[in-house]
Amino acid sequence: MVDLGAGALKRAGVDMGGLQEVWDYIDDKRRRSTTLAAIACQLPPVPFILWGHSLGSVIAFELAAHLPARAAPALLVTSGSPLNLRKVRANPLSGVRGWSILSRAFPWINVYDGFDHIAKYGGLSEAGYGPITDIQVRNGGRFHSGNRYLGHDDVWREMDRQLRR
Repeated sequence: MVDLGAGALKRAGVDMGGLQEVWDYIDDKRRRSTTLAAIACQLPPVPFILWGHSLGSVIAFELAAHLPARAAPALLVTSGSPLNLRKVRANPLSGVRGWSILSRAFPWINVYDGFDHIAKYGGLSEAGYGPITDIQVRNGGRFHSGNRYLGHDDVWREMDRQLRR
């Protein structure tokens, strides 16, 4: 699994400062292209699972949208994602206009906690971006924890189901 969670992004030099970091990322085309290039050259051979948490979900989405079909992930998993926030949806993210183009290339699972301040607007499938499987979880007091998001059995069951298709 390719991990674009907080720890992996920090090691790549991307600061995870909350929503301000998301706004800074989507507003800075140079930063986006540098980040995408740095991650793209580290991708393993297919098949792989691409997981992005928080800002990492925005980066994973944009990266997946630009990969050729032969290099696309077998599964995209996003968690604690700000992709449903109006400012993120309004930004074309390096020319990506329609999120539904992704759903034709590979399955997409989005995991969210309704109490998470970053993913508080819920699932992505309701926003009309194609067939995305949303899974709502309860992370307890650590609403935005990437480890908590991936610690739910129903998330792993759905990943297994999607990969067996």
